[in-house]
Amino acid sequence: MTVCIAGVCKAEKASRRIILCSDTLIDYQGIGNITTYGKSAGISSSWCLMYAGDVPKARELSMRIGSHFRTFDNNAVHLTDDVIRDAIRKPLREQQNADADNYVYSQIGMSLDDMLSPSRAIPEQTKNEILRDIRTMQVGCDLILAGFVRDEPRLYTVLNGSVDEAEGVVAIGCGYAAALASLCKRNYQPEMDIEEALYYIYEAKKASEGIAGVGDGTSVWVVASPYRTSQHAMPLSNFDFLDEQHKRFGLQPFFRSADREEMKRIADPNLEFSNLPPVAKSSQQLPKGE
Repeated sequence: MTVCIAGVCKAEKASRRIILCSDTLIDYQGIGNITTYGKSAGISSSWCLMYAGDVPKARELSMRIGSHFRTFDNNAVHLTDDVIRDAIRKPLREQQNADADNYVYSQIGMSLDDMLSPSRAIPEQTKNEILRDIRTMQVGCDLILAGFVRDEPRLYTVLNGSVDEAEGVVAIGCGYAAALASLCKRNYQPEMDIEEALYYIYEAKKASEGIAGVGDGTSVWVVASPYRTSQHAMPLSNFDFLDEQHKRFGLQPFFRSADREEMKRIADPNLEFSNLPPVAKSSQQLPKGE
């Protein structure tokens, strides 16, 4: 129940930036809602993460991924795309294994390995039912990972337990479709200057607010390459200018009296239909019912 958007753009001197934008509403599985500072978190000196879905599960998986990414800082590993994919997939598998173990414990009070051990006299039907349930288990959350590899921006997603690289811009959460539709309408491109890209992403977040579960609060972070600046991620604190631009260029209310009169003339329900062309008669007869 959220929207998270990440988009690549250009900044000064041909450097690149990644804009992270989300709402600030967190829903705890129908128990209640709270407002937070956003849904972005730094997981290493050059990578950030955004989350949607089950909040406790998202934070648990985020901590697992963060522990892998922080080894890059400690050991000065030279990052490649393959290294990044492995650093996402390994903790994802760890999370899936932990979820499976927890489920088996909740059903029969033992680990998955113990249940599968030949020394355990577990009825085959019970094992098959549990294994069937495990195969259909979902991770329960979606993630966006944003950072830099060799000074080039990268976006990765974790969707339904699958890791993929995204091109240019991506969105997750219940408001993702509305956000992406807005960005497509603007023909968002990763080669756009940061000023234009920032407004389009903000506009996409505003467009998603019509979806139930997306809050009206907004959080924006601008992420830079750690090779070019000591300040890796910077929050945007003043939205006044963006709000002003959105009032000018976003969806406009339909309220002018002249517009209303014109629409009445076009769509008056009492219009005469005598000028419409007659309906063409079909040369075929419909079959009669028996």
